[in-house]
Amino acid sequence: MTHPSRRKNFARSARVSHTLTLVLLLLLFESAVSEYYEFSQKDGRSIRCPVPGLRFPLSVYFKGRSSTNFTEILRVEDEDKRRTLRQHKITFDDHQAIYINNLSLGDEGEYQIIAGSPEEILLYMKVTVLPSFRVIGPSAPVVAVVGQDVLLSCHLSPPVSAENMQIRWFRKNFESLVHLFENGMDQNKQQLPEYQNRTKLFRDRISNGNVSLRIRHVRPTDEGRYTCYVESDIYEEATMELKIVPQTDRRYKHTRSEGQSVQGPIPGLSFPVSIWFKGRNSTDFTEILRAEDEDQRRSLSHQRITFDSQYICVNNLSLSDEGEYKVIAGSPEKILLDMNVTVTRSTEVGRRHHYTCIASVFYVAVFIYFIWKSQSKGTQSPCFRMDLVVEHF
Repeated sequence: MTHPSRRKNFARSARVSHTLTLVLLLLLFESAVSEYYEFSQKDGRSIRCPVPGLRFPLSVYFKGRSSTNFTEILRVEDEDKRRTLRQHKITFDDHQAIYINNLSLGDEGEYQIIAGSPEEILLYMKVTVLPSFRVIGPSAPVVAVVGQDVLLSCHLSPPVSAENMQIRWFRKNFESLVHLFENGMDQNKQQLPEYQNRTKLFRDRISNGNVSLRIRHVRPTDEGRYTCYVESDIYEEATMELKIVPQTDRRYKHTRSEGQSVQGPIPGLSFPVSIWFKGRNSTDFTEILRAEDEDQRRSLSHQRITFDSQYICVNNLSLSDEGEYKVIAGSPEKILLDMNVTVTRSTEVGRRHHYTCIASVFYVAVFIYFIWKSQSKGTQSPCFRMDLVVEHF
Protein backbone atom coordinates (compact mmCIF):
# COMPACT_ATOMS: atom_id res chain seq x y z
CA MET A 1 0.00 0.00 0.00
CA THR A 2 1.40 3.41 -1.04
CA HIS A 3 2.14 5.86 1.71
CA PRO A 4 -0.14 9.00 1.65
CA SER A 5 2.81 11.37 1.37
CA ARG A 6 4.12 9.44 -1.64
CA ARG A 7 0.69 9.62 -3.31
CA LYS A 8 0.71 13.41 -2.85
CA ASN A 9 4.21 13.69 -4.31
CA PHE A 10 3.18 11.51 -7.25
CA ALA A 11 0.09 13.67 -7.95
CA ARG A 12 2.17 16.85 -7.70
CA SER A 13 4.74 15.41 -10.11
CA ALA A 14 1.97 14.42 -12.54
CA ARG A 15 0.54 17.96 -12.53
CA VAL A 16 3.98 19.47 -13.13
CA SER A 17 4.63 17.01 -15.94
CA HIS A 18 1.26 17.83 -17.54
CA THR A 19 1.96 21.57 -17.36
CA LEU A 20 5.41 21.14 -18.90
CA THR A 21 3.89 19.07 -21.70
CA LEU A 22 1.37 21.82 -22.54
CA VAL A 23 4.11 24.45 -22.54
CA LEU A 24 6.26 22.34 -24.84
CA LEU A 25 3.34 21.77 -27.21
CA LEU A 26 2.64 25.50 -27.36
CA LEU A 27 6.30 26.22 -28.03
CA LEU A 28 6.38 23.58 -30.74
CA PHE A 29 3.23 25.03 -32.33
CA GLU A 30 4.63 28.56 -32.29
CA SER A 31 7.90 27.38 -33.80
CA ALA A 32 6.06 25.32 -36.42
CA VAL A 33 3.82 28.18 -37.57
CA SER A 34 5.74 30.74 -39.60
CA GLU A 35 3.06 33.44 -39.58
CA TYR A 36 -0.09 34.17 -37.55
CA TYR A 37 -2.77 36.68 -38.63
CA GLU A 38 -6.21 37.79 -37.51
CA PHE A 39 -8.67 39.51 -39.84
CA SER A 40 -12.09 41.13 -39.41
CA GLN A 41 -13.88 41.98 -42.63
CA LYS A 42 -17.40 42.66 -43.92
CA ASP A 43 -19.21 39.94 -45.79
CA GLY A 44 -19.01 40.34 -49.53
CA ARG A 45 -15.46 41.70 -49.27
CA SER A 46 -12.12 39.87 -49.70
CA ILE A 47 -9.07 39.19 -47.53
CA ARG A 48 -5.46 39.15 -48.75
CA CYS A 49 -2.77 37.61 -46.58
CA PRO A 50 0.94 37.10 -47.38
CA VAL A 51 2.28 33.52 -47.30
CA PRO A 52 6.09 33.60 -46.93
CA GLY A 53 7.86 30.61 -48.41
CA LEU A 54 4.89 29.55 -50.54
CA ARG A 55 5.65 26.24 -52.27
CA PHE A 56 3.98 23.10 -53.56
CA PRO A 57 2.30 20.75 -52.91
CA LEU A 58 0.08 22.94 -50.75
CA SER A 59 -3.10 22.33 -48.74
CA VAL A 60 -5.55 24.74 -47.11
CA TYR A 61 -7.32 23.49 -43.98
CA PHE A 62 -10.35 25.14 -42.40
CA LYS A 63 -12.14 24.87 -39.05
CA GLY A 64 -15.47 26.72 -38.75
CA ARG A 65 -16.84 28.28 -35.58
CA SER A 66 -19.01 25.26 -34.82
CA SER A 67 -16.39 22.67 -35.82
CA THR A 68 -13.85 20.86 -33.66
CA ASN A 69 -11.48 19.62 -36.36
CA PHE A 70 -9.69 21.07 -39.36
CA THR A 71 -10.81 19.87 -42.80
CA GLU A 72 -8.84 20.09 -46.04
CA ILE A 73 -10.79 22.40 -48.37
CA LEU A 74 -8.21 22.96 -51.11
CA ARG A 75 -5.11 21.23 -52.44
CA VAL A 76 -2.71 22.64 -55.04
CA GLU A 77 -0.12 20.25 -56.44
CA ASP A 78 1.90 22.65 -58.60
CA GLU A 79 2.11 26.08 -60.23
CA ASP A 80 -0.16 25.10 -63.14
CA LYS A 81 -2.91 24.11 -60.72
CA ARG A 82 -2.52 27.45 -58.90
CA ARG A 83 -3.18 29.36 -62.13
CA THR A 84 -6.46 27.49 -62.69
CA LEU A 85 -7.89 28.84 -59.41
CA ARG A 86 -8.46 32.41 -60.62
CA GLN A 87 -12.26 32.15 -60.25
CA HIS A 88 -12.12 30.04 -57.09
CA LYS A 89 -13.25 31.09 -53.61
CA ILE A 90 -9.62 30.80 -52.45
CA THR A 91 -6.86 31.94 -54.80
CA PHE A 92 -3.12 32.60 -54.72
CA ASP A 93 -1.37 35.37 -56.64
CA ASP A 94 2.14 35.60 -58.08
CA HIS A 95 3.41 37.47 -55.04
CA GLN A 96 3.03 34.70 -52.46
CA ALA A 97 -0.32 35.79 -51.04
CA ILE A 98 -3.61 34.00 -50.40
CA TYR A 99 -7.03 35.55 -51.11
CA ILE A 100 -10.38 34.56 -49.62
CA ASN A 101 -12.92 36.15 -51.96
CA ASN A 102 -16.53 37.24 -51.52
CA LEU A 103 -16.66 36.49 -47.80
CA SER A 104 -19.81 35.09 -46.22
CA LEU A 105 -20.64 34.18 -42.62
CA GLY A 106 -19.81 30.55 -43.44
CA ASP A 107 -16.18 31.55 -44.09
CA GLU A 108 -15.68 32.63 -40.48
CA GLY A 109 -13.18 30.45 -38.62
CA GLU A 110 -9.53 29.34 -38.61
CA TYR A 111 -7.32 28.55 -41.61
CA GLN A 112 -4.01 26.68 -41.89
CA ILE A 113 -1.76 26.48 -44.92
CA ILE A 114 0.49 23.42 -44.93
CA ALA A 115 3.03 23.01 -47.71
CA GLY A 116 6.19 21.25 -48.80
CA SER A 117 7.65 17.83 -48.19
CA PRO A 118 8.11 17.23 -45.34
CA GLU A 119 4.99 19.24 -44.55
CA GLU A 120 5.27 22.52 -42.67
CA ILE A 121 2.64 24.96 -41.41
CA LEU A 122 3.33 28.17 -43.33
CA LEU A 123 0.38 30.19 -42.09
CA TYR A 124 -2.26 30.23 -39.37
CA MET A 125 -5.08 32.70 -39.97
CA LYS A 126 -8.19 33.56 -37.94
CA VAL A 127 -11.03 35.24 -39.84
CA THR A 128 -14.04 37.06 -38.39
CA VAL A 129 -16.78 37.99 -40.86
CA LEU A 130 -18.84 41.04 -39.98
CA PRO A 131 -22.43 40.96 -41.28
CA SER A 132 -22.73 43.96 -43.58
CA PHE A 133 -25.79 46.06 -44.23
CA ARG A 134 -26.72 49.32 -45.88
CA VAL A 135 -28.84 52.11 -44.47
CA ILE A 136 -31.43 53.14 -47.06
CA GLY A 137 -33.24 56.46 -46.87
CA PRO A 138 -35.36 58.49 -49.31
CA SER A 139 -33.48 59.85 -52.30
CA ALA A 140 -35.81 62.84 -52.74
CA PRO A 141 -36.43 65.51 -50.09
CA VAL A 142 -39.14 64.75 -47.55
CA VAL A 143 -41.85 67.43 -47.48
CA ALA A 144 -43.77 68.25 -44.30
CA VAL A 145 -46.36 70.87 -43.42
CA VAL A 146 -45.94 73.05 -40.35
CA GLY A 147 -47.83 71.60 -37.39
CA GLN A 148 -48.19 68.11 -38.84
CA ASP A 149 -46.16 64.97 -38.11
CA VAL A 150 -43.49 63.75 -40.51
CA LEU A 151 -41.89 60.35 -41.04
CA LEU A 152 -38.20 60.15 -41.98
CA SER A 153 -38.17 56.69 -43.56
CA CYS A 154 -35.04 54.60 -43.14
CA HIS A 155 -34.35 50.85 -43.16
CA LEU A 156 -31.51 48.36 -43.26
CA SER A 157 -30.80 46.26 -46.33
CA PRO A 158 -30.85 43.32 -45.96
CA PRO A 159 -33.52 43.71 -43.24
CA VAL A 160 -31.39 42.52 -40.30
CA SER A 161 -32.41 43.25 -36.73
CA ALA A 162 -31.11 46.51 -35.27
CA GLU A 163 -32.16 45.74 -31.68
CA ASN A 164 -28.54 45.29 -30.55
CA MET A 165 -27.18 48.16 -32.61
CA GLN A 166 -26.81 51.86 -31.99
CA ILE A 167 -29.33 53.95 -33.96
CA ARG A 168 -28.42 57.62 -33.93
CA TRP A 169 -30.30 60.40 -35.71
CA PHE A 170 -28.46 63.71 -35.80
CA ARG A 171 -28.39 67.04 -37.65
CA LYS A 172 -25.22 68.93 -38.64
CA ASN A 173 -22.74 66.85 -36.64
CA PHE A 174 -22.58 63.71 -34.51
CA GLU A 175 -23.26 65.60 -31.28
CA SER A 176 -26.37 67.48 -32.52
CA LEU A 177 -28.53 64.59 -31.34
CA VAL A 178 -32.11 64.24 -32.53
CA HIS A 179 -32.72 60.70 -31.23
CA LEU A 180 -30.53 57.90 -29.85
CA PHE A 181 -31.37 54.20 -29.42
CA GLU A 182 -28.67 52.12 -27.73
CA ASN A 183 -28.46 48.98 -25.56
CA GLY A 184 -32.05 48.14 -26.46
CA MET A 185 -33.60 51.42 -25.27
CA ASP A 186 -33.93 55.13 -26.03
CA GLN A 187 -31.04 57.19 -24.62
CA ASN A 188 -32.06 60.81 -25.09
CA LYS A 189 -30.39 62.61 -22.19
CA GLN A 190 -28.14 64.46 -24.64
CA GLN A 191 -30.97 65.15 -27.10
CA LEU A 192 -31.29 68.67 -28.50
CA PRO A 193 -33.87 70.54 -26.38
CA GLU A 194 -36.07 71.41 -29.36
CA TYR A 195 -36.68 67.70 -30.09
CA GLN A 196 -37.54 66.54 -26.58
CA ASN A 197 -40.82 64.59 -26.44
CA ARG A 198 -41.25 65.02 -30.21
CA THR A 199 -39.33 62.05 -31.67
CA LYS A 200 -40.13 58.37 -31.82
CA LEU A 201 -38.71 55.16 -33.30
CA PHE A 202 -40.96 52.23 -34.18
CA ARG A 203 -39.79 49.81 -31.49
CA ASP A 204 -41.86 46.88 -32.76
CA ARG A 205 -40.25 47.15 -36.21
CA ILE A 206 -36.58 47.55 -35.28
CA SER A 207 -36.16 43.76 -35.36
CA ASN A 208 -37.09 43.92 -39.06
CA GLY A 209 -34.49 46.58 -39.84
CA ASN A 210 -36.89 49.53 -39.71
CA VAL A 211 -35.03 52.50 -38.17
CA SER A 212 -37.43 55.24 -39.31
CA LEU A 213 -37.96 58.33 -37.16
CA ARG A 214 -41.21 60.19 -36.59
CA ILE A 215 -41.10 63.87 -35.64
CA ARG A 216 -44.29 65.30 -34.14
CA HIS A 217 -45.66 68.82 -34.65
CA VAL A 218 -43.14 69.93 -37.26
CA ARG A 219 -41.69 73.43 -36.93
CA PRO A 220 -40.05 75.66 -39.56
CA THR A 221 -36.73 75.26 -37.69
CA ASP A 222 -36.85 71.48 -38.32
CA GLU A 223 -36.01 72.04 -41.97
CA GLY A 224 -32.61 70.81 -43.12
CA ARG A 225 -30.38 67.78 -43.33
CA TYR A 226 -30.77 64.66 -41.16
CA THR A 227 -28.44 61.67 -40.85
CA CYS A 228 -29.43 58.17 -39.75
CA TYR A 229 -26.34 56.42 -38.35
CA VAL A 230 -26.44 52.70 -37.47
CA GLU A 231 -23.52 50.94 -35.78
CA SER A 232 -22.73 47.40 -34.65
CA ASP A 233 -19.24 46.01 -35.36
CA ILE A 234 -19.41 48.17 -38.46
CA TYR A 235 -21.36 51.33 -39.17
CA GLU A 236 -23.33 52.76 -42.07
CA GLU A 237 -25.38 55.91 -42.49
CA ALA A 238 -27.86 57.64 -44.79
CA THR A 239 -28.64 61.33 -45.13
CA MET A 240 -31.85 63.01 -46.23
CA GLU A 241 -33.32 66.48 -46.60
CA LEU A 242 -36.46 67.68 -44.82
CA LYS A 243 -38.39 70.56 -46.39
CA ILE A 244 -40.95 72.43 -44.31
CA VAL A 245 -43.78 74.31 -46.01
CA PRO A 246 -46.46 76.49 -44.39
CA GLN A 247 -50.06 75.42 -44.09
CA THR A 248 -52.57 76.44 -46.73
CA ASP A 249 -56.29 77.18 -46.67
CA ARG A 250 -56.65 75.92 -50.23
CA ARG A 251 -57.75 72.38 -49.47
CA TYR A 252 -59.99 70.49 -51.85
CA LYS A 253 -61.57 67.06 -51.97
CA HIS A 254 -62.64 65.42 -55.21
CA THR A 255 -64.23 62.08 -56.07
CA ARG A 256 -63.97 60.85 -59.64
CA SER A 257 -64.39 57.60 -61.55
CA GLU A 258 -61.64 55.77 -63.41
CA GLY A 259 -60.87 57.35 -66.77
CA GLN A 260 -62.12 60.78 -65.77
CA SER A 261 -60.05 63.90 -65.01
CA VAL A 262 -59.83 66.14 -61.97
CA GLN A 263 -58.88 69.82 -61.70
CA GLY A 264 -57.65 71.95 -58.82
CA PRO A 265 -57.20 75.74 -58.80
CA ILE A 266 -53.67 77.11 -58.24
CA PRO A 267 -53.90 80.92 -58.15
CA GLY A 268 -50.66 82.86 -57.90
CA LEU A 269 -48.48 80.32 -59.72
CA SER A 270 -44.77 81.15 -59.61
CA PHE A 271 -41.58 79.27 -60.45
CA PRO A 272 -39.97 76.95 -59.66
CA VAL A 273 -43.06 74.79 -59.11
CA SER A 274 -43.31 71.13 -58.13
CA ILE A 275 -46.14 68.64 -57.66
CA TRP A 276 -45.92 66.15 -54.81
CA PHE A 277 -48.04 63.03 -54.35
CA LYS A 278 -48.73 60.64 -51.46
CA GLY A 279 -50.72 57.50 -52.28
CA ARG A 280 -53.17 55.85 -49.92
CA ASN A 281 -50.63 53.23 -48.86
CA SER A 282 -47.65 55.61 -48.68
CA THR A 283 -46.16 57.41 -45.71
CA ASP A 284 -44.17 60.06 -47.58
CA PHE A 285 -44.80 62.56 -50.34
CA THR A 286 -42.86 62.03 -53.56
CA GLU A 287 -42.08 64.69 -56.14
CA ILE A 288 -43.71 63.56 -59.38
CA LEU A 289 -43.38 66.69 -61.53
CA ARG A 290 -41.24 69.82 -61.54
CA ALA A 291 -40.92 72.89 -63.77
CA GLU A 292 -38.21 75.49 -63.31
CA ASP A 293 -39.77 78.07 -65.64
CA GLU A 294 -42.60 78.73 -68.10
CA ASP A 295 -40.83 77.06 -71.03
CA GLN A 296 -40.40 73.86 -69.08
CA ARG A 297 -44.05 74.00 -68.01
CA ARG A 298 -45.14 74.13 -71.67
CA SER A 299 -42.96 71.12 -72.49
CA LEU A 300 -45.00 69.08 -70.01
CA SER A 301 -48.26 69.54 -71.92
CA HIS A 302 -48.21 65.92 -73.14
CA GLN A 303 -47.94 64.55 -69.59
CA ARG A 304 -50.87 62.92 -67.84
CA ILE A 305 -50.55 65.61 -65.16
CA THR A 306 -50.59 69.13 -66.58
CA PHE A 307 -50.98 72.63 -65.16
CA ASP A 308 -51.25 76.21 -66.30
CA SER A 309 -51.37 79.53 -64.48
CA GLN A 310 -54.76 78.69 -62.94
CA TYR A 311 -55.31 74.93 -62.70
CA ILE A 312 -53.63 71.59 -62.20
CA CYS A 313 -55.25 68.71 -64.07
CA VAL A 314 -54.79 64.96 -63.51
CA ASN A 315 -56.05 63.18 -66.64
CA ASN A 316 -57.31 59.64 -67.26
CA LEU A 317 -57.48 58.71 -63.58
CA SER A 318 -56.74 55.20 -62.35
CA LEU A 319 -57.07 53.68 -58.89
CA SER A 320 -53.34 54.24 -58.30
CA ASP A 321 -53.90 58.01 -58.64
CA GLU A 322 -55.95 58.07 -55.45
CA GLY A 323 -54.25 60.08 -52.71
CA GLU A 324 -53.11 63.57 -51.76
CA TYR A 325 -51.53 66.13 -54.10
CA LYS A 326 -49.63 69.26 -53.14
CA VAL A 327 -48.52 72.05 -55.46
CA ILE A 328 -45.49 73.86 -54.00
CA ALA A 329 -44.07 76.92 -55.72
CA GLY A 330 -42.02 80.07 -55.34
CA SER A 331 -39.01 81.08 -53.32
CA PRO A 332 -39.44 80.88 -50.39
CA GLU A 333 -41.65 77.89 -51.08
CA LYS A 334 -45.31 77.82 -50.16
CA ILE A 335 -48.20 75.44 -50.76
CA LEU A 336 -50.55 76.73 -53.45
CA LEU A 337 -52.86 73.72 -53.38
CA ASP A 338 -53.65 70.72 -51.18
CA MET A 339 -55.95 68.35 -53.07
CA ASN A 340 -57.32 65.00 -51.90
CA VAL A 341 -58.53 62.74 -54.71
CA THR A 342 -60.71 59.63 -54.35
CA VAL A 343 -60.99 57.38 -57.41
CA THR A 344 -63.92 54.97 -57.77
CA ARG A 345 -64.41 52.17 -60.24
CA SER A 346 -65.84 53.34 -63.54
CA THR A 347 -69.57 52.96 -64.32
CA GLU A 348 -68.68 50.68 -67.23
CA VAL A 349 -66.96 48.25 -64.87
CA GLY A 350 -69.93 48.44 -62.51
CA ARG A 351 -72.37 47.84 -65.36
CA ARG A 352 -70.48 44.74 -66.50
CA HIS A 353 -70.47 43.41 -62.97
CA HIS A 354 -74.23 44.05 -62.75
CA TYR A 355 -74.93 42.17 -65.99
CA THR A 356 -72.75 39.28 -64.89
CA CYS A 357 -74.72 38.92 -61.66
CA ILE A 358 -78.07 38.95 -63.53
CA ALA A 359 -76.85 36.29 -65.98
CA SER A 360 -75.62 34.08 -63.14
CA VAL A 361 -78.97 34.30 -61.33
CA PHE A 362 -80.81 33.46 -64.58
CA TYR A 363 -78.76 30.32 -65.27
CA VAL A 364 -79.15 29.09 -61.69
CA ALA A 365 -82.94 29.60 -61.89
CA VAL A 366 -83.15 27.64 -65.17
CA PHE A 367 -81.09 24.82 -63.70
CA ILE A 368 -83.34 24.57 -60.61
CA TYR A 369 -86.47 24.63 -62.82
CA PHE A 370 -85.36 21.65 -64.90
CA ILE A 371 -84.42 19.68 -61.78
CA TRP A 372 -87.87 20.34 -60.33
CA LYS A 373 -89.59 19.40 -63.59
CA SER A 374 -87.66 16.15 -63.97
CA GLN A 375 -88.33 15.11 -60.37
CA SER A 376 -92.08 15.74 -60.79
CA LYS A 377 -92.18 12.73 -63.20
CA GLY A 378 -92.11 10.11 -60.47
CA THR A 379 -92.13 7.04 -62.79
CA GLN A 380 -88.68 7.77 -64.17
CA SER A 381 -85.53 6.43 -62.60
CA PRO A 382 -83.03 8.79 -60.95
CA CYS A 383 -80.49 8.12 -63.71
CA PHE A 384 -83.05 8.94 -66.39
CA ARG A 385 -84.10 12.10 -64.59
CA MET A 386 -80.50 13.26 -64.40
CA ASP A 387 -80.04 12.55 -68.13
CA LEU A 388 -83.16 14.56 -68.81
CA VAL A 389 -81.90 17.49 -66.79
CA VAL A 390 -78.57 17.47 -68.60
CA GLU A 391 -80.31 17.13 -71.98
CA HIS A 392 -82.67 20.05 -71.33
CA PHE A 393 -79.93 22.19 -69.81
